[in-house]
Amino acid sequence: MKASLTMPLALLLGVSAQNFAGGGMGMDDGGADEDGGMGMDGGGAIPSVRAPPCFWTSPGGASFNLQGMKQLGHDFTGTTAGGYTYRFNMCGGTVKVCNRQPAPASKWRGTKCNNLGDMQTQEISLIDEHDASKGIRLAYRDGDICKKQVSGQMEIGSREVIYEVECDRGADPGVLQKIVETSMCDYTILFKSKHACPTNGSSGSKGWSFVFLVVLAAGLYLGVGIGINKYKFGLDGIETVPHISFWRQVPGLVKDGVTFSVAQSKQGAEYVQQKYLRK
Repeated sequence: MKASLTMPLALLLGVSAQNFAGGGMGMDDGGADEDGGMGMDGGGAIPSVRAPPCFWTSPGGASFNLQGMKQLGHDFTGTTAGGYTYRFNMCGGTVKVCNRQPAPASKWRGTKCNNLGDMQTQEISLIDEHDASKGIRLAYRDGDICKKQVSGQMEIGSREVIYEVECDRGADPGVLQKIVETSMCDYTILFKSKHACPTNGSSGSKGWSFVFLVVLAAGLYLGVGIGINKYKFGLDGIETVPHISFWRQVPGLVKDGVTFSVAQSKQGAEYVQQKYLRK
């Protein structure tokens, strides 16, 4: 497993680019979350929580394996201009646990933190339902409580986080693009990874399916036709091929077509030369 994950772009919330690395992050001391969440000190006894699955197959048959993105000794991290550090992981909770509760992502300021989702609520979908090669989206809900504005009213809700992982075969384990706080309780983490690319070559699966159907249809055509001609009409040898009289004409038809195309091309070239090239 690689020890770092580079971030080439500045985070949307105003942070300059920094390396992803476990432990070596700048964090401000003290303070609860700015949106009124129940920030608590991390650490303490950690309950055992079943990790979400790393493998997923889309309704269209595209398979994904996220195991290569799982971090063991450190978390993926990004720090915003407001002094908040986001930690997140794949196929399990963050290495540094917030509020003694394993979670896929957390938001820190000093020793205060908030979990942004519950691992058991993981939902995976395609970024583009019509093109599996674009990557996948992972959503987690039921994180720590927070206050948010709904139709002008302040309400208590739970935090939610979405990972949008774009397929990039050159990014291993991944490259952060930006972290977006879409609302007071909702967060979106955008990054690229080769592990968000289908593992079964699904982008070309439709083409191969068409080829398979064509070959299957041709086999059925010949098999059934030869059987009928041989056992029903008593034909032998080449005569058993269905529509043999037509197939015998095919070479001549192809030759005529090529001859006609060549003649037309020559006429077109002569016309262009006479009209535009000769003075």
